[in-house]
Amino acid sequence: MTKQKRRDFLKLTALSAGFLGLTSATSYSKDLIEDKLNALTQPRKAQGKSVMGLRTDPIEQVKVAFIGVGSRGSGHVNRINALYPKAKITAICDIRESRTDKVMESLKDTKQKPAVYSGKEDAWKEMVKRDDIDLVIVSTPWEDHAPMCIYSMQQG
Repeated sequence: MTKQKRRDFLKLTALSAGFLGLTSATSYSKDLIEDKLNALTQPRKAQGKSVMGLRTDPIEQVKVAFIGVGSRGSGHVNRINALYPKAKITAICDIRESRTDKVMESLKDTKQKPAVYSGKEDAWKEMVKRDDIDLVIVSTPWEDHAPMCIYSMQQG
């Protein structure tokens, strides 16, 4: 048995992919692909004023909320508390009450007295509706990041 060269393997792979692409490309799928490509290349409609070059006054005290305070999230809470003494930890949230209890225990000798949201799957939604939050840090499984971030931003 002869050893296959890398270059030959890459050629064969490219040809196979091309062949599979050609066999599945009916006139319908070609039109569909063309429509998708055209849609992707259209300029996006302006959805508001650009923030390029935006300058604002610094926030004297940043108020932070945390969604997910397991091992990584609790580390984030402790780092914010240690590295940014002016920051206020406004609220913490985790579906598991034992995790919020552990974080509260770690903060007991500090000036931080965050509100706790726990015990139900959507507790975080209630938390991010608060008007005293400047920043939300999400430390949950990755598939939850986008919905949680988008919802948080929509709350202001």
